[in-house]
Amino acid sequence: KTFNIRPLTFQQNYTSGHLQHIISFDEQQELIIGQLHDIQDHQLFLMAFHQSHSPMNVDFNPDDPRIEHLVGECRPIRTLKRLITRVAPSPSSILVVGESGTGKEVVARAIHQLSDRNNKPFIAINCAAIPDQLLESELFGYVKGAFTGASANGKIGLIQAANNGTLFLDEIGDMPLTLQAKLLRAIESREVQPIGSSKPIPVDIRIISATNQNLEQYIADGKFREDLYYRLNVIPMTLPPLRERQGDIELLVHYFLNLHTKRIGIVYPGMAPEVMSLLKLYRWPGNVRELSNLMEYLINNFDCEKIYDSDEELVTDAYFTLKHYASGEEDVAENEWMYFLECLAGRSKYSIEEKMNITTKPPHRQA
Repeated sequence: KTFNIRPLTFQQNYTSGHLQHIISFDEQQELIIGQLHDIQDHQLFLMAFHQSHSPMNVDFNPDDPRIEHLVGECRPIRTLKRLITRVAPSPSSILVVGESGTGKEVVARAIHQLSDRNNKPFIAINCAAIPDQLLESELFGYVKGAFTGASANGKIGLIQAANNGTLFLDEIGDMPLTLQAKLLRAIESREVQPIGSSKPIPVDIRIISATNQNLEQYIADGKFREDLYYRLNVIPMTLPPLRERQGDIELLVHYFLNLHTKRIGIVYPGMAPEVMSLLKLYRWPGNVRELSNLMEYLINNFDCEKIYDSDEELVTDAYFTLKHYASGEEDVAENEWMYFLECLAGRSKYSIEEKMNITTKPPHRQA
């Protein structure tokens, strides 16, 4: 019998610990966690455990790129990986659009690592996190005595610091209009002029911007410059929200379990099938960031060899309750979501309906 083993993680960066692999045989695919070793002319696979709760439906293509930290095999993510690989060597500007927590900076770093600038600086700045009056000096820098309180030695701006490398402008939609004009000038002239200086400095940078806003609507509302938008949006990329990546939930769960258990230094746990079903039903408003946070929370709070098994009654109650919420009729509060998982971990003495006074029956559907 012939087996095809394909690692789903960027293998060269994980010299220890378990990795996810898709093992194909007899037109069947299974997700298996373990270690693959090359020994002389043979391959030895040490299986940690087999935890595939649903059939894997991934078309194996050896030419598909595997990009560090960008985990996923659904169609939109595979298309995105191919686009990243194709445009990474180009110096053209890229605009990454996606909801908060979808992994826009992960994409930006992947583009930088696959480009010819990968041994040069990658400078990231969150335009929404820095007050408007400081953002200009952070981006463009200033010379000695440029303004009251300026450093006696002046300061190199982040644009200049990214020279020959990549500048990542996160939340670009929150940049003030006055600063947008100055950024546009820097992009078009390929030079930066520090505050208080009369002499521009040539720079060679690749700009990757990201936003969770609708910039076209911002342009219509007069909040964003149209000319800057076209300078930044030469190559558009869109990241799908996690709720549209249901086929990737299981891959991401095991990726984050591996990541956090290695960092914390504890045993790699498993995941009960009922909990995996709940994770796939949840709508994930915080996207991949929320899933990572949840896995780290559970690893730190539950000391059990297999996360998160429980009695059948609690599993059934939580399943139907979350299914009701996942239908879109109501939002799940964070404390409610954590309580569902604590119930599934078998740590609660009360049923969900007793604790939260909510209906646990499946929503009624009219014929």
